[in-house]
Amino acid sequence: MMNKTGILFSLKWKIAILIGGVFLLLHSAFSYLVYLDTTEDFVRNRENIQRRYSNIAHALTKDSFLVLEQFAELFSVIKHDKKEKNNTTPQMISTLDERWQQWQFIWGLESAVFFNQTGELVKQWGSRLKPKALSVINVLKKESPDHQIICPDTCFQFVMIPVMENSEIIGVFGVSRSFASTVIEYNRATGSDLGVLVSAEQSLLFNWPYRLSAMTHLDRNKTILDIVTQGYSFAEFLQQRKVISANGQSFEISVFPVNKEI
Repeated sequence: MMNKTGILFSLKWKIAILIGGVFLLLHSAFSYLVYLDTTEDFVRNRENIQRRYSNIAHALTKDSFLVLEQFAELFSVIKHDKKEKNNTTPQMISTLDERWQQWQFIWGLESAVFFNQTGELVKQWGSRLKPKALSVINVLKKESPDHQIICPDTCFQFVMIPVMENSEIIGVFGVSRSFASTVIEYNRATGSDLGVLVSAEQSLLFNWPYRLSAMTHLDRNKTILDIVTQGYSFAEFLQQRKVISANGQSFEISVFPVNKEI
């Protein structure tokens, strides 16, 4: 005679298991929704931070241009030499000859330049920087300031303004300062590093159609820069951020034009 044995579940256990399964399913679904919401919040917050950093860079660039323009405007109102009526050289030139080194240090200037009413170069102080073609003529014609970034080797912010005398334009006065100052101010304001790229041909060392003009903490960022330029195309970073891994750490990289008006 054989006895058959089996596992029997009471109705209470069946109901308990069913309810437990439902709660487990609900908990899993809720946890997943929380995860998605947290991830979206994180991405949104990072995008907001990157946008804010981009706005800070633009604001610092604009402020630096305004400082240069204010110096140029204040300096250009110095009265001309009236001792010799036929002398059209403004007194500002002799004054700048005397005080250039002092003002260069106080204002952080790199160069100053004066063109006459026909756009010809009269005098230059400091580094020899060439403004964009026709920009001097445009200042004379439009009678308005011109802001530009010039990058021979390193980058400089350059401002030119029309110089007036008796309601007539007698020339163009321009001043410049190193863009590295703005890069350093950005790093101090945000705690993030910033590099400046300018147009150039691709090379084995830099596989982008740009070259590096300036960067904060280049010694520690060179590895990241090599990974980015060798492993990604420049277009991948336009209008979006990417997370790059290097030396066991993750870094957010984004690209934006440094000056919206240029």
